[in-house]
Amino acid sequence: MIELDENKHVIYTTGDKPEEQIDRILKYAYKSIGIKYDYLQILGLFLSLLFRNKVNRWFNSANKLICSEFIDIAYYSAGVERKTIVNLGDVTPQELLDVYDFRIRKGD
Repeated sequence: MIELDENKHVIYTTGDKPEEQIDRILKYAYKSIGIKYDYLQILGLFLSLLFRNKVNRWFNSANKLICSEFIDIAYYSAGVERKTIVNLGDVTPQELLDVYDFRIRKGD
């Protein structure tokens, strides 16, 4: 937990990663500079929540990413263990929590 302006935020982690994995994650991050954010996919996620439908993949652009997709690809390419490869690189924030063994990091 961290506190910013009297608000508490939860930090999730997959545990301690070896230096080599961290280097691969950072390498992917630097390689991805300039990739556009997929605002249309966020709209699709919002609409699916609003109308309680399954996520409409029509809103997902192949050459753009949302944060959870970026994290998924970066972690997978770095060798962080993933429970399944279904929808690799095409996950919502909730699905990201489901496919990796994230735990809440205990604060000091």
